[in-house]
Amino acid sequence: MPGPETFVGQRRTALFDEQRPRLLGLAYRMLGAVSEAEAVLDHSRERWSAGCLPEIQDPETALTTLATRVAMDRLRHLQAERHGAGRQGYAGSWLPEPVPCRSRDDEPMSIELLAAMERLSPLERAAYVLRVALARPYPEVAAVLGRRPPAVRQLVRRARVHLGDAATRDPTDGTRHEVLVRRLVAACRSLSVAAMLEVLGPDVVLLSDDGRSAVVRARPVVGRDRVARSIVAVLRRLPHGALAGVEAFNGATGVVLRVGQDPVCVLGVRVGKDHVQSVQLVANPRKLTALNARVAPTAIV
Repeated sequence: MPGPETFVGQRRTALFDEQRPRLLGLAYRMLGAVSEAEAVLDHSRERWSAGCLPEIQDPETALTTLATRVAMDRLRHLQAERHGAGRQGYAGSWLPEPVPCRSRDDEPMSIELLAAMERLSPLERAAYVLRVALARPYPEVAAVLGRRPPAVRQLVRRARVHLGDAATRDPTDGTRHEVLVRRLVAACRSLSVAAMLEVLGPDVVLLSDDGRSAVVRARPVVGRDRVARSIVAVLRRLPHGALAGVEAFNGATGVVLRVGQDPVCVLGVRVGKDHVQSVQLVANPRKLTALNARVAPTAIV
């Protein structure tokens, strides 16, 4: 077993560090939580350091395989906690941790898509992330998952069916998206149900997660009036002085409310031609640390 002080150990450490940003992005897409992704990498590093370098012909694929399988194991445990029988696990809707990005091209998957991916089995999710999100070729994905390429194609097809509209990239042009997000910001600042009604579509869907069972709803809220009132109710419970602004996270712009430099609420959105079609509201403080202005942006993309 090579120790970190040996040449082989040092080489293995260097290889892992080179691949770490890419592996962190993979783990985040698998788990939807930065802290969990980092824990997966810590465990992967331990297992990687215990291996034998001469046996590895393709370190990049070997590390992808290791991190993917560790993430799948962790996902099985997390899904049992989040969706336990009788809802003894996670209280309310589960939404992922928003992560900052510099532009729409830095796309670590939308909050809506990551939330929808909770419907997938760990194997389906791994196949979808590797093939669709990370654009890895089918033979490589098959090798990572220990499946034949036709089986991987079937896994990806099933994943797309389960994800439905959430897997469809927003076709709205960037300018229109920005206009609607800014209208939503104005509605948030007004704390007015009437202003919120004007920006929401008639069949808008809301998922919310603020860590308090008295506020969080376990099921989606559907319809303009109900969603408007639900959003305003949550915003009115935020700390005094919270100010809404437009920020980029998870591949697009959305609304971030801050008290000073600290984020207290995030609204991810998918927009249509004239209105907001879906809102993902995250006010759980444990899920907002990656957006903290005092913390360097996490290398998720």
